[in-house]
Amino acid sequence: MNNLLKPVLFVLTSHSRKGETGEATGFYLSEVTHPLAELERAGMSVEFASIAGGEAPVDGVELNDTVNARYWQDETFRSVIRTTQRLNDVDASRYSAIYFAGGHGTMWDFPDSPAVARVTREIYEAGGFVAAVCHGPSALVNVTLSNGRYLVQGKRISAFTNKEEIAAGMADVVPFSLADVLIQRGAEHKPVDNWQSQVVTDGRLITGQNPQSASGVGAALRQALLASVLSAHASGEQPVVVTLNLTAKDPAAFKAHLQSVIPQTRLADGNQFSWSLENPENAAEFTLIQGWDSLAHQQSYLAWREARGDLAAFVGQLTIPPQVEVKALFDR
Repeated sequence: MNNLLKPVLFVLTSHSRKGETGEATGFYLSEVTHPLAELERAGMSVEFASIAGGEAPVDGVELNDTVNARYWQDETFRSVIRTTQRLNDVDASRYSAIYFAGGHGTMWDFPDSPAVARVTREIYEAGGFVAAVCHGPSALVNVTLSNGRYLVQGKRISAFTNKEEIAAGMADVVPFSLADVLIQRGAEHKPVDNWQSQVVTDGRLITGQNPQSASGVGAALRQALLASVLSAHASGEQPVVVTLNLTAKDPAAFKAHLQSVIPQTRLADGNQFSWSLENPENAAEFTLIQGWDSLAHQQSYLAWREARGDLAAFVGQLTIPPQVEVKALFDR
């Protein structure tokens, strides 16, 4: 992991029952595994906490989901879930972001937790990011900043909707309507149709509506963190984030090629980071993410590579031309 970024703190519920029904609940597995995959593919470090510490109860163990299955069958991941740190013991200054996974259990222990309020406020006011998905935004309903304002006040936000709660048969079980309380706190709730992905970013607040939004929240948090690194270390020129999606003819050979090239890229003038990601679901698919102080720096580096013949060799290892996206960072 690039040492410019502190870890991301994932927070899980410790509540295991759906109100008076007695039915089991907890954190929703895909709302941990899917964002976790997005961050880990970029080499980002993640640590886990829960309200009570120790083993966090789990819901939604759907192993036909390949990402769920990969993590659930990983003993290291299972051990981490069994041994979460207690949120009240967390030193917020160690983290670049806090992420609240959903699951119905959160509705009982996130909203009134003093630890949730403290750690979220401290991370946010230190310039960090706050992210949540589905019922995870229940953590935000009572978080206030040092000026007394609710963190969500005046912010665009996404969270599990009343219609989805009704469809899930939980409208009369949960202790409050999440969407309604967020609106009461001054948030602008941005719903879409049931079970459709919806990710809303407003400054350093990133939220998603439902389990279908979990990967999107993870990706948005990843990109925000990468941009924050670039913003903190860029010169007076307009920095850019360059993303290349690549499909290799020979995955093993191409991976070895990347491992030899990336250290050189990191030494290039104006480069702030260069990370390679491989798709665990498709060994032939790779992503490169690079941060540059300016587009001119990136283009100068490409010209140098082209003059050496490196670019032709690089493209020759791909089945299709690289898919390149360049985004300028303007929120500095």
